[in-house]
Amino acid sequence: MLVFGLAYIPILIFFSWLLGLAVWIARRYRLSRTTWRGIRFGQAGSANTYAWASVGYGLLSGITLGWYAPAAEMRLTRRLWRETFYGDRQFRILQEDEGLAGPLYPAFALAWIAGVVGYFGFIWAYMYVLFGGFENIGDTPPIPDAMMIAKIYGLALVYALFVGLASLPYAAALLRRKAQFLGLEGLTFRLDARSLSLGWIYVTNFLIIALTLGFGLPVAQLRLWRYIFKRLEAEGEIDIEAVRQNADRGPKAGEGLADAFDIGNVI
Repeated sequence: MLVFGLAYIPILIFFSWLLGLAVWIARRYRLSRTTWRGIRFGQAGSANTYAWASVGYGLLSGITLGWYAPAAEMRLTRRLWRETFYGDRQFRILQEDEGLAGPLYPAFALAWIAGVVGYFGFIWAYMYVLFGGFENIGDTPPIPDAMMIAKIYGLALVYALFVGLASLPYAAALLRRKAQFLGLEGLTFRLDARSLSLGWIYVTNFLIIALTLGFGLPVAQLRLWRYIFKRLEAEGEIDIEAVRQNADRGPKAGEGLADAFDIGNVI
């Protein structure tokens, strides 16, 4: 088992690197096809550098039992946005390392604790259902029937809903923070994302995808985009007339790898 586990690590690293590569490539493609007032957006930098950064941050998150995840998410987002252009104007990062992810940790702590408590609660209930009572633990478990399988799936659903609800404050705080630390010329941004409204979007998107057997995924992604941009505000000024067209027209293709990973990166 130890040898098998060690042999599995390079595979996990490879797929983590491939996922980071897909995020960067897809983002560059989409930005090059996005215009505002006739001016293209663009993505500079290195896909390989971003991919290896995502691998390193993923390892740090695993070593810290997930507690580095908010910092990792913000640092990866910063890597993307500080190499993002609107025409010939580069986006600015208003917050560097100090305090970059600090405001996220209270909400993240709630999600993390809920995940741990929910997990042990699920195991406790699972053992009870599997053996038909705690007094039978240690005996040979019965062959699962339809009722037992339905109960186990029901427990898994309750666990997912419990953790999902506890994670909504963190999801909303993460979106707000990503908008807050960004600037463009004299512009700053603010995103009014709230737990309940974002949760409604997630729940209804899940139902759309599930009830359409996956065919409703584009609709779900567009609903999330609309939610974000309807609540996104910009303050300050920018001289649009002084902005020149981005010389980089972007790649001719670039979404294939992202589609394979089902990536719908928004911010």
